[in-house]
Amino acid sequence: MSGLRLMGRPSGFTMLEVALSVGILAIGILAAMQFLGTATSQNKAASQMSIAMNLAINIQELMAAADYADPMQPDNWELEGGEILGPENATLDLDDFDGAVFGWAATPPGAPLDAGWQPISQQTSGGHSLAALSRYTQRVRVELVDPKDLKTVVKYDRGCRRITIEVWHRANGSETDSLVHTLEFLRFRDR
Repeated sequence: MSGLRLMGRPSGFTMLEVALSVGILAIGILAAMQFLGTATSQNKAASQMSIAMNLAINIQELMAAADYADPMQPDNWELEGGEILGPENATLDLDDFDGAVFGWAATPPGAPLDAGWQPISQQTSGGHSLAALSRYTQRVRVELVDPKDLKTVVKYDRGCRRITIEVWHRANGSETDSLVHTLEFLRFRDR
């Protein structure tokens, strides 16, 4: 009986098993690709947020040296006669910053500022140009607020100012800026 073979199921996989395995593998690969795409976009957003936070802190540090109000004209809410907003002005006060714009959307357009009044795009870090930072804008708003209700903007100074620094970014090819980060802090009049 050596010539007889037992009839049974042939070894190997059926077409259905192969198709099912390929389908499961394809779903796994698609999920991994979607994860990589999401991770890349989240990494970009986190990078923009980190840059924006540092740019807001730069302006906060610039403003730390400013007086609460001009001692000669405490009710004047603008640059006082002949003052300019810059490092050469030793008598800046908080209201001088109200409405200030530094960077991409400034007039004329420029780069955002560091804490020493220097345009950041002219610097390098580790041999890499920071020119991409020129797509960011720092905007400052200074408001008089009620010290007993910090959400209430008031017309006359009651000893408390709320400073809002917004950092905006314009993506390459975009016509509009998008808000990336907002930093708010308070300054109280020294008594």
